[in-house]
Amino acid sequence: MRRGLMCLAPCLLMSCLVVDPVEVPEEVNLPPSIMSTSEAAMAGTSLDRIVVVDVGDGSQDLQLPVLVRDPNREQDLEWQLWLDFTGTNLDALVASGTIEQTGQMDRPMTFTVPFDRLLPAERCRRVEVLVTSRFDGGTNFRGPVEPLDIAQAVWWVRVIDSEAGLTNVSLESCP
Repeated sequence: MRRGLMCLAPCLLMSCLVVDPVEVPEEVNLPPSIMSTSEAAMAGTSLDRIVVVDVGDGSQDLQLPVLVRDPNREQDLEWQLWLDFTGTNLDALVASGTIEQTGQMDRPMTFTVPFDRLLPAERCRRVEVLVTSRFDGGTNFRGPVEPLDIAQAVWWVRVIDSEAGLTNVSLESCP
């Protein structure tokens, strides 16, 4: 028994005491991305096509379903929806808000452009969605706090009125 304790004693007496703080690396903030959904493809509002809105069909808001993907699953995101922004017209901001973290990388969203903002017919409109972890909010109102931490999606929208015969929209007139 004495021999067993003598063999076991060095193992019990050897220990390590860590007194230095452990540095855990901070999670890298990766930019989000915006993708079209299958619902958008069926509705004709996917990012790879020119969207046609016929105001003669009645007053319906333009619904833009997307999938916002962010590898930082535990991070809230901010978004802005712009209509015909040209560089100085801050009144082109249609809406803004927060996309709360869900613990998932993919976050389905639907952005809405009110019907009355699309009028008058026979125009080309530029709809833009910006998503970041945090907007600057100062002089660079549309820019992110961290450079490159932003996703942008742009839709070109032909606004027509088939009832009134207003269907001739030149895409060269797009803002």
